[in-house]
Amino acid sequence: MDAGVETSCSGFGFGLRKRLDGGYTVASWSGNVVDIVPDTFRFFGDYLPSLRLQWRNLRLRVGGKFLEEWRIPRRWALDSASPFEQVRTLDPEPYQPILEQARSHVTAAFPAFRDMQVAESWGGVIDVTPDAVPVISAVATVPGFTAEYAVQAPGGTLSAYSDLATANALLTNTPGCWTIKARYKLTADCGGIAAGTISSNVSCQETTINAVVFPPAPLLTPIANTCDSKLADITAVADVEGFTAEYAVQAPGGALSAYGDLTTANALLTNTPGCWTIKVRYKLAAACGGIAANATSANIACQETTVNAVVFPPAPILTAGLVVCNGSFTLPIVTAVPGFTIQYSIDGGMYSASPTISAAPGCHTVQAQYVLTSACGNTPFGSIGTGSCGTSNIESVVIFPAAPSAPTVNGGCGPIVVTDPPAVAGFNIEYSFDDGVTWGTNTPPTAENCSGYQIRTRYVLATDCGGILAGTTGPASCDVSPSTTRKLDHTAPVVTCPTVPPVCEVASGTYVIPALIASDNCSTNLTITYDVKDSNGVTIRTGSGVDASGSFSVGVSTITWTVTDECGNTNSCTTQITIYPKPTPIISHN
Repeated sequence: MDAGVETSCSGFGFGLRKRLDGGYTVASWSGNVVDIVPDTFRFFGDYLPSLRLQWRNLRLRVGGKFLEEWRIPRRWALDSASPFEQVRTLDPEPYQPILEQARSHVTAAFPAFRDMQVAESWGGVIDVTPDAVPVISAVATVPGFTAEYAVQAPGGTLSAYSDLATANALLTNTPGCWTIKARYKLTADCGGIAAGTISSNVSCQETTINAVVFPPAPLLTPIANTCDSKLADITAVADVEGFTAEYAVQAPGGALSAYGDLTTANALLTNTPGCWTIKVRYKLAAACGGIAANATSANIACQETTVNAVVFPPAPILTAGLVVCNGSFTLPIVTAVPGFTIQYSIDGGMYSASPTISAAPGCHTVQAQYVLTSACGNTPFGSIGTGSCGTSNIESVVIFPAAPSAPTVNGGCGPIVVTDPPAVAGFNIEYSFDDGVTWGTNTPPTAENCSGYQIRTRYVLATDCGGILAGTTGPASCDVSPSTTRKLDHTAPVVTCPTVPPVCEVASGTYVIPALIASDNCSTNLTITYDVKDSNGVTIRTGSGVDASGSFSVGVSTITWTVTDECGNTNSCTTQITIYPKPTPIISHN
């Protein structure tokens, strides 16, 4: 994998090295498993000083190793296999919790390692001396002379010269600048020169070397995460004679500051949201032989301690509620904060950076929060703040259904009956009979309206949805239905039948009848029919229109006019036609 790290490096709880095969070797430098075995008790006193200094980095374990070493013989026959022949290589099983800890720490420092695949894991055995410091090596042997050594511990005085074993016994793990001297002295008298004499020539007197025992990395008090406020001041670490503690701070998104004193480091702390890194280390206060002042240890365990803390941003503030039409809504815009991921919860569901947004009509809720994008020390990624840095206010969103289609209304011009549109949960249906001027229930008017009522319907919010009040109407395309026009007319036409005086029979048998007079309050197109019956009630002809002129039988006939308006309202009237027959002349003669 390519994590973008090309050089060997270390950080809090891990060491890292790029491999030739393109992979990486990752190790923990601050965790060691110590099996409790019989020698643990045998040499407890010798190792106690080191234990006091390093106990935080040790994980004591009781297991089968105790019995295994208990059975190892301390003496054996020269012709039998020794314990060293039985165990040629120490290859312990890796301790997974420490490896997982190293993985967690390297991922926190380099998020690119989050998805790394472990190709192989292994453990090792380290053998240490009780004082954890090197021993003095013997100088070259010179015939006739005896080498003797002296040691000066940090803050002490030079010891008396003695043999190598005595000098080595003076070495401990006391931090500071150590001075080791060696010189030759005359082993036996040489004439008048007494045994034990040393040279008066400076260049032949003694050799001095210096070495520094660096203290373990400082123990830095953890700093608590905060909510939109400056981190607490860094607590000073313990003083170690001969060393100066120095501190460095890395603000979120910035580079590590130069190391400086505690006051300077604390002045760098602000309430900038994100992951803060604080480091502390000991540096040599003064030169120690060839080791310059301000030198730091090359041993990772003695270099620096790192703690991390998070300043969480205040919770997001969501804007006023949204009203959308017949579809999913857009998530509210939340100000981005580097180092944090914005997550949303829809309708009280799980938080996610890309939640599933419902398109179902009704009342929905939205809430947001900032979560830590990557782990920050012991604060895992995905952590959220508390109090005012937790979750946002809850905002509501109403998804309106599409506006109803044009209302379905019964036919004719009689009482109006409007069919309800489909019901939608969470919404009421309102009706308007004046083209949307006023709204109410499905209670049609009863007054006549020749031009027709403009009937519309709409959905309105049934109950409050957060700050969106009941009765709220939808936005465009979800507001009102198209209109349906419906007349209401129950008045019959007004008709006036003509009056026709009796007439005498004419030869043609055809008679002119005055026109019917008809009118209507709403309709201009009236349907007019007539029926002509003779005196026996037998229909002799029918027709349409206001003019019933035509043939009539001698005697009494009745014209019945029927007038129907556009709404089906009807009225009728009759006209009586009397036709006298021609008189028959009678010629009398006597």
